[in-house]
Parts: sequence; structure tokens; C-alpha cells
Amino acid sequence: MKSTGYAFTFPLRGGEIGGTEPGVLLYNAFTSSLALLDRDEYEAYSAFCSEGRPIADAGLEEQLRRGGFLLDDGFDEKQELRLRMFGSRFQSSSLGLTIAPTSDCNFRCVYCYEKDRLRPSRMSEEVMERVVGLLLERAGGLRELSVTWYGGEPLLALDVIEKLSERFLDICVHEHIGYSAGIITNGSLLTRQTVEKLNRLKVGFYQITVDGTKENHDRTRPLKGGGGTYELILSRLAQCRDLLPEVSLRINVDRGSIGAAGQIRAALRERGLEGKVRPYLGRITNDNDDPALRPLCLTGREFARCLPGFLDGGDDAGEAWLRSYPKVKGSFCGADRQNSYVIDSDGLLYKCWNDIGKKDMAVGSLLTGERLHPASAYADMAYDPTEEPGCSSCRCLPLCMGGCPSSRRAGGGEERCTAYRYELERFLRRAAEAVLCAGGRTVRAG
Repeated sequence: MKSTGYAFTFPLRGGEIGGTEPGVLLYNAFTSSLALLDRDEYEAYSAFCSEGRPIADAGLEEQLRRGGFLLDDGFDEKQELRLRMFGSRFQSSSLGLTIAPTSDCNFRCVYCYEKDRLRPSRMSEEVMERVVGLLLERAGGLRELSVTWYGGEPLLALDVIEKLSERFLDICVHEHIGYSAGIITNGSLLTRQTVEKLNRLKVGFYQITVDGTKENHDRTRPLKGGGGTYELILSRLAQCRDLLPEVSLRINVDRGSIGAAGQIRAALRERGLEGKVRPYLGRITNDNDDPALRPLCLTGREFARCLPGFLDGGDDAGEAWLRSYPKVKGSFCGADRQNSYVIDSDGLLYKCWNDIGKKDMAVGSLLTGERLHPASAYADMAYDPTEEPGCSSCRCLPLCMGGCPSSRRAGGGEERCTAYRYELERFLRRAAEAVLCAGGRTVRAG
């Protein structure tokens, strides 16, 4: 028997996290298990780890085994990580499609990585048939289809969304495939009629973005012809409140707008949207290498340090901490999964939505059936963080599996690291407190 190489220990004083005596919060990044040990239990575990001394308490040993803190001698965590990663990366039972029905947008956000590629294009009937054909080719072995509507602004082509969604739903019913769909929209076109239609089409998740304060947002996310959009977005959401599914409100922040979260929460509360619209922080990155943005963008470490204060600031802080609990990953995202594609309005296939519109990054074409520029896909699909020196030795590796492929290709260094690398202790302490406040039972591991 041996101990895990992915354990983190955080000492607790008496009275912390429900304990009356000093103890330790023990976390396993390989299994996402969390244990609350008293001082004697931790000393027994620590003596085993450092000296190989047997653990006399059989119940404690069993709980630590259940949490993956203790392992059989032949268990190789690094190889298991690789198997987990490649199993996720090359599974074929689910298909993820991110579809841009148009390359146009009615906003002109100053930092948008697509702003030089926006154009008034719409997906043709021929491309739509090829998209449906892609699903039909794979339907026989699928259990799940996940669709994300993207852009540009996808609601500028609502008729394309409607036609494709109806085809997808019919196929999924016939082939007994589970279906889920969401939309990334700027929110300006969300009338009640549109939301009712999206509900009928089983679009069950929205992501909408605001940029800090009203003043900052109206400056950085103006309409194409000029004019602010902050009040427009919030008024649209308020008008549709009773119809809306789950809505995530991404609050983009930089050094100048990091304090705006409280104002946005107040704006949601005033409009009766708190509890319906869930805000979270997003970091503005300088993808266009704009000199004006360089001094404003937060580093990954700085952004991570902002997250705990934001999570504590909401009325649902306990739930927010539980939602943010650090969980293990298989692969990082759709960019490094075989059965995931981004499809633009011309029928070009990409692996990462940051690449959409960059034709030299397209990996294929639905119209011609050609494979185009597979080099980036090869690099992402073959990448193994367990063999990269910096990642391989990092105890947070199971939580990020090497980080964002796009950032990695751009030479992101630590900028691709998970926020847990910098703030893990605080995330775990607050999650443990939230469990107890919610009436959860204190268990040793799991």
C-alpha cells in the first residue's frame, strides 16, 4: 500500500469547518475527494506517508482508500491519468457541435478575436444538409448530442437555428439519442417570441456577457452602428424572465472593472433577475495584441485571486462555492476531443471556437469533404501533459490536464494554468463550510 501523489493538506484550528478540535482538511486532486481529519487521524495518515507505519484504525484506512488517499502498490496514478485523458479524448458515444449559423454580429466589441472576420454571411441550405449529414453518419453509435449555437451573433440567423434544431430533434428521437442545446448570445435580440421559440427547440442554456460597469460595457461592447447595449441586454432579460431557462451572465473584467460585480448583482436584483440569471467572472484577454489593452488585462494569477471575493459576494455564496468545487478533468475541452467540432456558416470545420473564421486553421470542409489544415488538431489530440515537465510534476494536473489548448499553442505558459493552482485552499475551505451549512454530514473521505 502507498499514498497518493496528489494530496493537499490544509491545517484547521479548533472550531473551523465544524470541528471542535484542531485537524486537517485533506484533498485528493486525482479523485476530487475531500476528507476532514482530526489531529490523531491525520498523524496516523502522515506517519504512514512518511515512514510507512501501519494505520491501526481499520475504519480510517478504509475511508482513506475510498477517497484514493491510499492506493495499492501496483496502481500507477500517472498512467491512470493518461488512460482517463485518452478515454475522454477519443470516446465516440457523444458528439459535440458548436455551430455558427452566421458570421455577422450586431455588436462591435473592441477586444473581440473575431472582429476582423465578421461578415454578413448565413449558412446555406446546402451547408445545413451537410451538417445534418454529419450527425446521421455518426448517429448509430451515439448516446448524446450536445449543440451550442455560436457566432457572430447566432440570433441574427434564428431561422437557421430553427431548421437545424428541428432536424436534430427528429433524428435524436428516432435514434434514441439524448439531446441538449445552449446558445452563446449577446442578449440584445432576446424578445419573448424568440425565447418561446428557443424553448420549443430545447435550447436549455444561455450564456450572455457584460463588461463590468454600464459605462465600461457601453464603451467596449457597442452596437455595430454605435450606441450602448448594457440597458438593452438587461431589459431584454427582465422582459423574458418568466420564460428563461438557465442563464449564465459572464462578467468580463480587467484591472479597471474588477470591482463592478457588486453593481451588476444590484442591477440584476433591481430587475428581479437574481436567482434566474447566474453571474460569473470572465477574464478579458488581449487576443488581438491591442497595445491599449496590455496594461489592463489581468494575469491568470491576479484573476484567480479575484474569484473568492466574487463568490462570497452573492446571496447564494454557499451554492456558488459548491458549484466551484475543484473536479477532475478527462480532456480539457472540445478542442482536444475527437468527436467535437466547430462549424462556421460556410461549412468549414474547426476544433476551437477561437479559430473560427481563420481559414488556415480549418481542419476540414463539409462541402468538399476535404481535410484541410490538420496540424493544430494533430498537436492538440496528441498532446500529453503527463510528459510535459512543468505539468507532469504539478499536483493540480488532474484538475486542468494541461490547460487551454489555444493558450498553450500561443505560448501561454502559466496563463493556461487553472485558478485552483493559486487559490485551491480557499476554494476547499469554503466548499467544506458550504456542505456543513447546507446540513451535509461530515465524512472522513469522499
